[in-house]
Amino acid sequence: MSALLNLLPTGMVGNDDAPKSAPSAESLRIEIRAYAEKLIASAESPTAVTFKEFEGHLRPMVFAMARLAITLFLCVWEERVRAGLGSVVEAGGKRFTVRPAQPRKLNTVFGVVRYWRTYLRAGATNADRHGYHPLDIKLGLTADRLSMNLSSVIARLATKMSYAQTHTVLWWFMQDVPSTEVIEKTVLGLGGRTAAWFEQAEAPADDGDVLVVLIDSKGAPTATAEELSLIHI
Repeated sequence: MSALLNLLPTGMVGNDDAPKSAPSAESLRIEIRAYAEKLIASAESPTAVTFKEFEGHLRPMVFAMARLAITLFLCVWEERVRAGLGSVVEAGGKRFTVRPAQPRKLNTVFGVVRYWRTYLRAGATNADRHGYHPLDIKLGLTADRLSMNLSSVIARLATKMSYAQTHTVLWWFMQDVPSTEVIEKTVLGLGGRTAAWFEQAEAPADDGDVLVVLIDSKGAPTATAEELSLIHI
């Protein structure tokens, strides 16, 4: 169980509890198979319990299994990305040196996972020393350490209730819920892209030919110049 605890962090703060090196894909496969046997044993246990007790005991185990599977997925892809890199990488007219993989935490709909990612660094001086993580780009992982599925759930729920209520409700279903500040930044960050999304989105097939707009005078000042140019009175 200690090996499992090292693989699955208990929260988003710090990486002091991280193993000294990244787990291999094979070691993760072994851990997942062993944990699957533990799930089976739990379901077949002769101990007299109610279904409510069993279901409550099963839920965190299933989430742990999912987090192990995510860890394996990220490990396999890191190995694939790393295998395709040389000691020096050229991109965008710049040369990047390959640095050792470092641990990073990612919050998902199943809870926090830890994965290792290679860093490509450019520049020989502190002034121009910067770079990127090819694994994050390959998989579409964002800098805020939230999976896109988790961000989507947060934003959708926050459109129905306050940030504080969103935080409380998410605790009923998830193991590691971001703070209200993170929830607010997620909503504002995704909301800032809604206009561009609507501009490129296709109209519904049964949308009709005539759009009737009723204005109650509250939102009119927020209309853009482009939106006002489409109004015909």
